[in-house]
Amino acid sequence: MADEAQLDRSPDGPPRLGAFLRSSGERILREWVDRARALPDAQTLPHGVLRDHMPHILEALACALEPGEHAGCAKKKRAPDIHALARLEVGFDLREVMAEYAMLRRCVLELWAEEIGDLAPIRDVLAFDRAIDEAALAAVAKYTAARERTLRALDAMSNAALSSQGIQNFLHSFFVALRETSPIVDSAAIYVVEGEDLVVRAALGPAQEASLGTRVSRGQCLAGRAVLAAAPIDSVDTRVDSRVSAAIDKGKVRSAYAVPLEIGGRVAAVIVIGAATARALSDEDRLIVRALAARAAAILALKQSHDETRAALAVLSTFMESSPLGLAFLDCDLRVVRVNTAMAEIQRRRIEEYPGQPFREFVPPPIAPETEKILRQVLATGKPLLGREVFVEWPPGSSQRAGFSSYFPVRGPDDTILGLGIVVQDITDKKAAEQALRQSQAALLESEQRLRIVVDSLPYLINFVGADERYRLNNKAYEVWFGVPPAELRGKRVVEVIGEENYRWVKPLIDRALRGETVERELPFVFRGGRRGFVHLVFVPQLSADGRVLGYVSLATDISERKRRESEDRSRLEFEQQLIGIVSHDLRNPLTAITLAATVLLRREDLDARATKTAARILASAERAVRLIHDLLDFTAARLGRGIPIAPREADFHAVVAGVLDEVHVAFPERAFRAEHVGDGRGVFDTDRVAQVVTNITSNAVQYGTAGTPVTVRTEGTATELALSVHNRGPAIPDAIRPNLFAPMQRGDVPGDPRSRSVGLGLYIVKAIVEAHGGRIEVRSTEEEGTTFVVWIPRQAKVTKEPGLPG
Repeated sequence: MADEAQLDRSPDGPPRLGAFLRSSGERILREWVDRARALPDAQTLPHGVLRDHMPHILEALACALEPGEHAGCAKKKRAPDIHALARLEVGFDLREVMAEYAMLRRCVLELWAEEIGDLAPIRDVLAFDRAIDEAALAAVAKYTAARERTLRALDAMSNAALSSQGIQNFLHSFFVALRETSPIVDSAAIYVVEGEDLVVRAALGPAQEASLGTRVSRGQCLAGRAVLAAAPIDSVDTRVDSRVSAAIDKGKVRSAYAVPLEIGGRVAAVIVIGAATARALSDEDRLIVRALAARAAAILALKQSHDETRAALAVLSTFMESSPLGLAFLDCDLRVVRVNTAMAEIQRRRIEEYPGQPFREFVPPPIAPETEKILRQVLATGKPLLGREVFVEWPPGSSQRAGFSSYFPVRGPDDTILGLGIVVQDITDKKAAEQALRQSQAALLESEQRLRIVVDSLPYLINFVGADERYRLNNKAYEVWFGVPPAELRGKRVVEVIGEENYRWVKPLIDRALRGETVERELPFVFRGGRRGFVHLVFVPQLSADGRVLGYVSLATDISERKRRESEDRSRLEFEQQLIGIVSHDLRNPLTAITLAATVLLRREDLDARATKTAARILASAERAVRLIHDLLDFTAARLGRGIPIAPREADFHAVVAGVLDEVHVAFPERAFRAEHVGDGRGVFDTDRVAQVVTNITSNAVQYGTAGTPVTVRTEGTATELALSVHNRGPAIPDAIRPNLFAPMQRGDVPGDPRSRSVGLGLYIVKAIVEAHGGRIEVRSTEEEGTTFVVWIPRQAKVTKEPGLPG
């Protein structure tokens, strides 16, 4: 057995392997750490975590190689089990755990060979191989068992948590999963961090159920210390541990373990579990608790994010449907992604017809080509087009409607264009509303981010305010109006943002909206920098399912420029009224005196021919001046929005027109007049005003018709109307004059004819008189056929109230 003697070596020979492990442990560990860093999951581990239990594993191997027991050897033999649990917790897989042991084997044998050369005792090598294999097998067994228990617990908790509602139910699912894997656990509680305190919001088990609602300070108890440390803390004997607060029944819990839950980089809660029988949880049980706590934190963070996103989507969806403006979002192919109810109502469509369809199909045909051109221009340039005013018959064949449209690109976070937004406001009844809401639905159903992009793209002030008068949602326009980013406004009171003076003006509207009323008002406003102007405000209350007022959505538009123009218009009209008052009051009396004086002179028989001619001229000029004053008064009444007053009475239309025609013939004896009367001419109308219409139109026909040609005047009575047509031969009315033919101060010149001189009010007053009767007027004029004015008035005109004229 000489070989066996050779294997054992003499006491004076090279060191045995067990002794080498003890004497060179640090050298071996340094070499092992350098090699273990090559493992994927080891590259980011702190140095202390990577070494963790390796010194105890080396000690356990040394104990296995040396005869007899050393101090602590029995405890060190559990090192592979503990090491396996630690590696499972940091995410190592089984292959990496085995690789660590293989690296350790090579490090030990290579370094020992360097120490003793080729004289290694074979028995030591064989014993070391057997010992390290046993350690690796123990680690594999422990890793596998612990991993299986952990996975079962995680699956059970995840399935239960996803179907639970509320933190109490969530704790129950956590507790059930924990009990299935660690039966020694008897109770559990969740301490939620609220400000500087922790509050027990959920508890299970007889030892902690009574603690619900208990409030403790940070650092005051086991849970509070775990928050400060941001790491697990345990208590092996709660009865004598001063760190354990009254929230735990020390008579029923022997040991406790507190694990913090980190959400979003901060400790949001602490789970405290307790055991009634065990003095301390095993390493494996602690690993399972920590793994479950990490998964619980992830699930809570996911649920919190989901709840916040869903709430934001609900608020923004409510805002979109509450908007009185028509909103649409198109993709880059000009297909409809989504529209709101207001848009569908404006276009007389059902909202289900839009998604996926080309937007051109929903645009009135007369404006479809121009609209598509604008949309593609906005896509190509990335620049919005705001304030396009359109007038169109929609639906086809109906009355004309007016719309105010804006088009703008909707951009993503990387500034790429996702599509187009369209805002349409029906301004048929309120054309003075000069601004429209620029809004789009980029991907409202997809994410809060896209909805925020749409809302921030709008150039108007938009917000959602809660019943406590605090902002819940604001768009980007707030930064332009007040210099405050929207993110800083959330939670602030309205008065803090708009200022005390503005708040006094809008407070009554806010109160009405919070009582459930929809309010629309124009108010004075102090803008950023002290500029004073006006805003148009709309407040729309938001109600819960049971009818409670949750808050209101408001829209604000700067109308300062429109108000300024309205003020200028009022001043101009007031000046006109004052001027006409001067004319009517200060000139009418002198003209009346002149007329009377001239009439008296003409009645005298002792005047010579020259004086008689002069008096006749004075009388004609005075009468012409009186007619001019009457025209100016009628013009003023029409311009001030009061209309031409009429006093209808029963009369024969044919007779009235014939009588006026005789008077006109006297004024123009050189022209021939042809009169035609058809049908029943009886009706109710203002004979004086109708005479004024006949005089103005026939005089106009004489002045602008070809000399020597007749003027044809025709009257006709139908079932419901009385018609007058006046036709003359002559040049057609120039195209440049036609659009403004009935506008005031517009006239055509007749060279060399002094009777043609006028201020251009004749046709304007004719149109006003016809409209006062509820009638209409039409003009046809060509070179071949000449010019014809046609007037229709109702057979039964309604009496209008005589307005107060100036003077």
